[in-house]
Amino acid sequence: MDTKTRKGRRMYASHFGLQRKPFSLQPDASFMYMGRRHKLAFHLLQYGLLDGTALSVITGEIGAGKTTLIQYLTRTIVDDIEMGIVTHTHSNFGHIMRSIAGAFGIPGSDVDYHSLYERFVARLREIYQSGKRAVLVIDEAQNLSVDTLEEMRMLLNINTGEHVVLQVILVGQPQLLEMLKRPELVQLVQRIGISHHLETLDVQETMAYIRHRLRLAGATRDVFNDLACAAVHYFSNGTPRLINQLCDFALVYAYSDDHEAVTFETVFEVAETRLGSGLSALRPLPAGGSAESLKQQLMGQLYGSPQRTGSAPRAVQTGTDGTSS
Repeated sequence: MDTKTRKGRRMYASHFGLQRKPFSLQPDASFMYMGRRHKLAFHLLQYGLLDGTALSVITGEIGAGKTTLIQYLTRTIVDDIEMGIVTHTHSNFGHIMRSIAGAFGIPGSDVDYHSLYERFVARLREIYQSGKRAVLVIDEAQNLSVDTLEEMRMLLNINTGEHVVLQVILVGQPQLLEMLKRPELVQLVQRIGISHHLETLDVQETMAYIRHRLRLAGATRDVFNDLACAAVHYFSNGTPRLINQLCDFALVYAYSDDHEAVTFETVFEVAETRLGSGLSALRPLPAGGSAESLKQQLMGQLYGSPQRTGSAPRAVQTGTDGTSS
């Protein structure tokens, strides 16, 4: 990253009237966008916890916002739940059992797997007897082997009858769903009470998402116009992580050019540069495509028919929850 870009990252906040950086690649629950898709996923998880669902599964593409959703869930969790989160998964159950134990504050480096399992069960009983329930979240669960997923069923066997001592939430990429379809995992699948796939954002949700994060960062005006937002959606396919990446660099570019707002041209330049590096997950233009053809395509999608170049874009109003009207 050159000096101009580094300086731009530091300075664009004041240039655009922001108190903090609105777009980061790191999950940040304080910026949680509760559009319809993420709100549904959150409410399903919340319902599962309150209803005593033993096993829930949340999947989504890379960068869809799964980890941010879990972070937000932990911030709003009810008082009678103790949560342990495993983020570094391993295909071997013995290894992941140590991570699980550590997530609940159980030392395990000095014992074998069976002793560690007994310590974990004892800890769950302590939690239950204190009037709480233990919730285990395993992120990146697609990295677990089929054998390890089958052994996970042993943990659920701790629950007996109406006494739910442990609830498990598996979070992972779509490969997790494919693994769970394996015949040898049928007994585990039968215990899944909630399963939800977190879809990426459509163009209107992308607009609302961008403006939601900017507003939380202190923006008092629309820094991205509709066409810029639509371009971000095109290149990111509505994936939150890629939206953040594009928007962050677009702010740097706009600041460096002393522009008061991010335009279609700014977003296109950022995307073109990153795609040109060959190290980008952004959506490329179709063969023979150009900036002008994409601009006309997006204008048609936004307004029903292409507008004259220079026409003022229609403002999309966003409510306090990030929804658009």
